[in-house]
Amino acid sequence: MKTQASAIGVLCLLFSILNLRAQESNPKREDKSHSVLLYTDEDFKPIQLIGAANDQNYTMGFGFGYSAPIFNKSIMFGPNRFLARIILGRAFIEKPTIIELSPSISINGTAFTPLDLRSPNPILGDRPYAFLLTLSTKKSFLDEEKDQIFTSELNIGVLGTKIGQWVQTKIHENLIRDTANTPIPKGWDNQISKGGEPTFLYALSYEKLVCGFNNKNRSLFELKYGLGATAGYYTGVSASLSTRLGLLDNRNWFRNYSQLQNHNGLYGTPSKYSGKARTEAFLFGMIKPVYNVYNELLTGGFSNQGYRLRDEQTRHLRLEWNLGFGVTIPTCEANNSSLAISWMLNAGRTSELNTPYRRAHQWGTINLAYNFGK
Repeated sequence: MKTQASAIGVLCLLFSILNLRAQESNPKREDKSHSVLLYTDEDFKPIQLIGAANDQNYTMGFGFGYSAPIFNKSIMFGPNRFLARIILGRAFIEKPTIIELSPSISINGTAFTPLDLRSPNPILGDRPYAFLLTLSTKKSFLDEEKDQIFTSELNIGVLGTKIGQWVQTKIHENLIRDTANTPIPKGWDNQISKGGEPTFLYALSYEKLVCGFNNKNRSLFELKYGLGATAGYYTGVSASLSTRLGLLDNRNWFRNYSQLQNHNGLYGTPSKYSGKARTEAFLFGMIKPVYNVYNELLTGGFSNQGYRLRDEQTRHLRLEWNLGFGVTIPTCEANNSSLAISWMLNAGRTSELNTPYRRAHQWGTINLAYNFGK
């Protein structure tokens, strides 16, 4: 609990450093768009061929999300809305230059396994089996004057259910078969918080466009940086540097291409960000140093169920990265709808383990997002 309390203090300090000062309240400007998103993560090799997967480390992730302005009045967004107002400040949120993007809700699953899937016993020194299922609410506030965005995210979840075991076992039995490289996993009975344990995560992030905007909303290059802090099952801070290269619509600079960090344009809100969707085709990449003081998926929570690592067996500092390509395709001019597809060819992170089993691991992601427009 001390680590989580200290992280909340870090959150407040982070956004104080950003100098968010109260200003006079004005009517809110809200994004009116609706969108859906489906993603899947797999531990593929860098070229991301299915036959190259070995189903270890970050073995899989999946999610489905929907964003709509009606969620602004939903009781499910009450806690997130309260935290955003406390930390960012109501005066800041209601500044005339702030556009409140359509809030999103999503269901996400994440699974981790050790290197050896054959053993029914814990692999001492290696990472434990872990499966996390979460319900996520996300609110973002775009400052069109300064080309910066703040995102507040609250995840409520449960660790230790049998969903990860069932999905991975069925995939190995029916799709990739039980082979030497992809054996049926035998150690899920040792997973973190076996039987189920509630958990949560609150995250705040900030991103700022460094270069890329012009009057015609077109460029070939884009660069932005970001800061973030989390409290909960991951507790820590991070920084990031991201770029896109190709045929770009600069109004989409605030999109991200990892899991559900994918916004899909603004409609019904007159601004330099509004207007007809444009075709895009680009490469993207990111580097992100992360410092975690607590990782519940490695060291466990309040429950004593399952195998876990000691804190001294984990590394608090790591480097994450991703690279891939994406396209945005306008689909209907009448309602300004569009389809966004991104394929993360290679994502990864340096080792989280401080044991002889330390190793980096890699995966790939496919995101499909459709914006229904106005």
